[in-house]
Amino acid sequence: MKKRFNIFSIALITLFLLSTSIYAQPMKTGRALGLAGASGGAMFGVQAPGWNPANLGLSSNPTYSFYLPLSGGGSFGNNAFSPEYLTETFVKGAYLDDPKKLEILGKMEADDFKLYSYSGVPIFGVSVNSHSFNIESFVFLDTKIPRDIFDLILSGNDTTKSYNLSDVDSEVIGYATASYSIAKAFSSPHHLLREFSLGATFKYIYGIAGGVLDKHEGHILINNETIDASGNFRYLLSEKGDGVGLDLGAAGVIDPIDTYVGLTIGNLIGNISWTETEANQIEFSHQGGVEIDSLMETDYWKRFFNDSDTTFDAGDFDTPLPRYFLLSGQKTFLDDNVDVFLSWYQGLNESSGHSRIPKVSAGTELTYVKFMPIRFGLGLGGIESTQYSFGLGFNTPAWQMNIGMSWERGFAFGAEGMSFSLTNYFGQSYKKNKSTQHTLLERSNDFASQVKSTTDLSN
Repeated sequence: MKKRFNIFSIALITLFLLSTSIYAQPMKTGRALGLAGASGGAMFGVQAPGWNPANLGLSSNPTYSFYLPLSGGGSFGNNAFSPEYLTETFVKGAYLDDPKKLEILGKMEADDFKLYSYSGVPIFGVSVNSHSFNIESFVFLDTKIPRDIFDLILSGNDTTKSYNLSDVDSEVIGYATASYSIAKAFSSPHHLLREFSLGATFKYIYGIAGGVLDKHEGHILINNETIDASGNFRYLLSEKGDGVGLDLGAAGVIDPIDTYVGLTIGNLIGNISWTETEANQIEFSHQGGVEIDSLMETDYWKRFFNDSDTTFDAGDFDTPLPRYFLLSGQKTFLDDNVDVFLSWYQGLNESSGHSRIPKVSAGTELTYVKFMPIRFGLGLGGIESTQYSFGLGFNTPAWQMNIGMSWERGFAFGAEGMSFSLTNYFGQSYKKNKSTQHTLLERSNDFASQVKSTTDLSN
C-alpha cells in the first residue's frame, strides 16, 4: 500500500539543515568563495596566510591590512539530497511507492549517507609589509549513516536480511589557531620570473573540543522466530588539546606575460593531540525470540538486551589536520578589467571534511566598475564534486567588503551543499595584480573618478 512518509521527510530535512559546519580548503573569504577557491593569486595582506604566505613578499602586497568584525564563512551539505528533491519527494505529498524508495536509496553513494559541514571565523588579523599575525577559529563535522538504516525505515524489515550498523561514523573538531606569517623576496632564480618570494606560516593550534566514533560495530536481524542483534560503539570526547602547524609557500610573477604563479603546501606539519579523553562505550546483544505478551512491560525491555553503558578515561588521541598542496595562477586581461584565476587543490591525507580527490577551479573577477567587482567561479572535484560560485564586492579606498556564495553538486535549490562567506577588511586596494601600490590619496581619487563616471553613464 502506498503511504506518505512525513516523519522520514522531516528527519532528512532536519539533517540537511543542521549539518552547519566544513570542508578543508583554507579560510573561506568572500572573494575566495566567489572564485570557487581559485584564489591563491588574489589573497594578499592579512588574507595571504590562509592561501599562500609567500604573497606577503610580492610587490603587490599592501603595506598594511587588518580584518574588521563580522567576517566568517561556512559550508553545509550531504552527498545525496537537495532541498528541491526533498520538497518534491516528501513535502508536496508524493507517495513512496517501491520505485521511489529504490530511487531514494540509489542516490546514496557507496551505500552510505554522508553529512559534512564547516565554519571558519577570523577573530583577529593584521599585516604589516611582509608580516602577518592571525587568530582564527574553525569547526569541522563529518557524519556517516549506513544506507541499511534508511532501507529499514523506508521498506520495513526484511526477515532474510541482516542490517549492517557498522558503517555509522562521526567526527567533530573545534579549534582555534594563532599564526605568524613571514615572507621574503629573493632574486629571481630564472630570467622569466620578474619577482620571486618564499613564505611560511607558523601556527599554534588550540583544541577547543574533539570527538570521534572510534568503534562502530553492529548488526540486527529480525525474523519470525528470533531477533539477532549486537553492537559495540565507543565515542571519544576531549575538551583539551593543542598542536603546531606549518604552511610553506612560493610565489612569483612571470615576465613578460605578467602572470602570477604560486604553490602552497598546507599543514605540512599539523595535528591536534587531545588529552584527558573521556570514552563513552555502549554494548548490547540479544539472540532469541520475543515474548509478545511482555512487550508493554518495562522490566522486560531491561532484560531483553544484554547491554552496558560505561564511561571511562581513554588516554590520548590525535586528529590530523587537512594536508594539501595548492597550485595557483592569475592573469589580467582587457585593460586590467578582467582577472582570470586558476587553481589545482590536492588533498594529501585523510582527515575530517577532507578528500584526496583533486579539485580544479577557475574563476573570473570583472572590475569594469572598480568599486564593485563581480566574481564567478567553477570548481570540479574534491569533496564538493561540482561547485558553482558567485561573489560581489564593495571597495572603497581603505575598506573592502566581499560576499561570496556557492552551490555544490547542483545549482541553487537543487544543490546538495551550500557555502556562504562575508569578509570585511581594511587597508587593501581593490586590484592586487599591480606591481606598485597606490597611496591612499591616489586610491581616493581613483575611487571618486570611478563613482563619477558611473553616475554620468547612468544619467
